Amino acid sequence: MKKIVYVLNPLNLKIRNLDFIRFICSQTDSSLHAVFLDNNIVENIPDDIIQHAAIDIEKEDVLKDLEALKERVCSANMLRFKTAWDHYGIPCYMHRVSNSPMEEMVLESRYADLVMLDVSLSFSSRDESIPSDFVKKFLHNAECPVILLPVSF
Repeated sequence: MKKIVYVLNPLNLKIRNLDFIRFICSQTDSSLHAVFLDNNIVENIPDDIIQHAAIDIEKEDVLKDLEALKERVCSANMLRFKTAWDHYGIPCYMHRVSNSPMEEMVLESRYADLVMLDVSLSFSSRDESIPSDFVKKFLHNAECPVILLPVSF
């Protein structure tokens, strides 16, 4: 294997997944391609992110500029991911996709040896079943093997 793709929502970074991903990459001598999917819908920013950002500011001010808040959170999470991954010494390529998440995931799977994603990956702010509807749809359309990440490793 040469190319392993890890797909994630930059608004919902789960650092706990990196140990398993590192294990798979090191066992297969593969590089990691982290794809941060962005659905361009500001309304889907989870309430806890808005509340956390509103600690020092009035919530009304935060809500006026959701796009800037979303961008700030995505950039911070991408930096956290890069910082956490850098100490593993495994090549990692990162990019952010701002088009249709499902179409982009299927396209990425076409050129990957393996895709890894969290079983709860979703772009909805409401609670969903596990696996999420988004993950179920991707599993149906993927063009390479897929590993759903374990809750703990």
